[in-house]
Amino acid sequence: MNPDKETIEENNENEGVTAAGQPFSPDISPETANIDADLEGNDLDKLKADLAETKDKFLRIYSEFDNFKNVLNVNG
Repeated sequence: MNPDKETIEENNENEGVTAAGQPFSPDISPETANIDADLEGNDLDKLKADLAETKDKFLRIYSEFDNFKNVLNVNG
């Protein structure tokens, strides 16, 4: 049996489990369409503000890291 076919068969055996090897639960759904309906307006606004702040921090840190890599490449 060739290695590619073995890999395909191994993957087929693991289709019913998560990456951690735990079986998928039919009670857990990845759909998040009704999250807005469950949150009150104030909570939703707070979450949006927190998300915007976190995104801003991420972009700033990413830019600093990119600048740091460029400095190492110039001096390296």
